[in-house]
Amino acid sequence: MSETGVVVGCHEDQAFVEMEASKECEACGACRYTQTGRMIAPITNTLDAKIGDAVSINIEPKLVLLAAATVYILPIAFFFVGYTSG
Repeated sequence: MSETGVVVGCHEDQAFVEMEASKECEACGACRYTQTGRMIAPITNTLDAKIGDAVSINIEPKLVLLAAATVYILPIAFFFVGYTSG
């Protein structure tokens, strides 16, 4: 999965990229959203991107599945563990 956005902030070795949320991204929950509904993703700034630079982010599909599993399956598993333990 590939997303394109604009760097809106930098801190040490991280850049914060603002982009439109795709259908896949909305389910993940790893990013935070602005008041306008756009998402901001923290990424490692290996290219020394500056504020205002356009960047493309490639996310491996297995990471998307891992994030979805963490957001949806893990809470359900903890619920059942808590429910069965008393």
